[in-house]
Amino acid sequence: ARDSARFYAKLEDARKLYKSGNLPKAYQSVQPLSEVGGRLGTDAQLLEAEILLGLDRPEDAELIYRHQLVLNASSVDARSGLVRSLIARKKFSEADREYAQLPKPEQQKLAYLRTQRANALREHGLALIRKGQTAAAEVMLRDAMIAAPDDPWIRLELARLYDDKGQSERAIALVEPTPARSSIDD
Repeated sequence: ARDSARFYAKLEDARKLYKSGNLPKAYQSVQPLSEVGGRLGTDAQLLEAEILLGLDRPEDAELIYRHQLVLNASSVDARSGLVRSLIARKKFSEADREYAQLPKPEQQKLAYLRTQRANALREHGLALIRKGQTAAAEVMLRDAMIAAPDDPWIRLELARLYDDKGQSERAIALVEPTPARSSIDD
């Protein structure tokens, strides 16, 4: 029991370093704890993966989360971390599959990730437009709209694309207020 208490005190110190933004020191502190077996090691490895995400090392975080899911396929912490690491790596289809396996409350906590995904798709679509690849850009922008249907900027970019292609009716339909969207103005 004493060893467990010491372990969790060290883990809490690493967590405080992480929360204070001292990620290199937090990582250095949690690494030896991650080598411990059992539940103690699991807690340390999950924190290590969080720190790795903060250090912009999503590939390494993904490996830890996948390992944790092999050990415990029902680990919500590991699955939600895996979703975040996959999105950071722009592996959106795989992230969607993992996200679908999360309980509804956890999905709601991670709803902000859909916005991140939509923004990444929008940026990719805009880059394709700049390269003259309008068909591929349309696919990206439509996927972005599916991820964030109420985002007015995505609608605007897709409307501009349609307008540039001479499809003004489609463009207008995207930006005209619908009853659901215009209720904010009432």
